[in-house]
Amino acid sequence: MTERAYGFDNEKLLAEFGQACARTGISGSGLVINPMASIDRRRVRYLRGVLLARLQGQRPSFEYGDKVELHKGPYESISSLNRGPNGGETAWRGRTYTVRRVQYLGAGKWGLELDDTGLHYDASYFTKLQVERWESFLAANP
Repeated sequence: MTERAYGFDNEKLLAEFGQACARTGISGSGLVINPMASIDRRRVRYLRGVLLARLQGQRPSFEYGDKVELHKGPYESISSLNRGPNGGETAWRGRTYTVRRVQYLGAGKWGLELDDTGLHYDASYFTKLQVERWESFLAANP
């Protein structure tokens, strides 16, 4: 599911959050077996971050579909903030990633879900590639 809730108006955002909370409550009630329960919980956490960002006046620096890379620094790679099926995954400098979800973590901190891994990385380590730079990269790497 493409997540772009940062652009929702207040009423739509609250409605989506309420529906996600209701689905999560039913999934965890024991009354039904819902194979989508983990997705429902993940959506609630995402929408909670969108609400919190709005209440705190925070705006994301990245959007769904942005191309990003690790910016220059004293490190060659960083580990994910959460654990995947294979443990923590590593993002490497020199590789281009696609933003699949922007997650507000609170206290001015942002996370990025990159590619379709479900793993979140600290957004402060990444730089958005400019469109011209991305197009030249694609031309050089068919």
